[in-house]
Parts: sequence; C-alpha cells; structure tokens
Amino acid sequence: MKTVNEHQVEAWNGYEGRHWADHYDRYDAVNSGFNRFVLDGARLGGSDRVLDIGCGNGQLTRLAAG
Repeated sequence: MKTVNEHQVEAWNGYEGRHWADHYDRYDAVNSGFNRFVLDGARLGGSDRVLDIGCGNGQLTRLAAG
C-alpha cells in the first residue's frame, strides 16, 4: 500500500507523536470540557460502536466505552 503523505507519517511516528504522548494530560484537560456534550448528543446504547479517528488521546473513546 502506498502512503500518500509521507511527511505526515514521519511527523506522527516521530516528533509530533512524541509531543502528543508527552503532553497527553494537557490535551485531555483541554478536550474534557466537551466530553459530556458529545456523549449526551451521541446517546450511545449498549450495542453501539464507536470509531476513534484520532482526535485526542482516547479519553472520549474510553468514556464512551464505559
């Protein structure tokens, strides 16, 4: 399979990915103010599935799983 954006792959597998991993608590704190609104709007049920497309560090996905 061909990668379309090699520079983005290098960033996420390098400095950008390290930055997000090193500062996950900061990003979780910034995004956490929206979690309740998103979950309330989604109205998830026991048989629903959630796809995490990489918007954050997985905090909302973990909450949705609960």
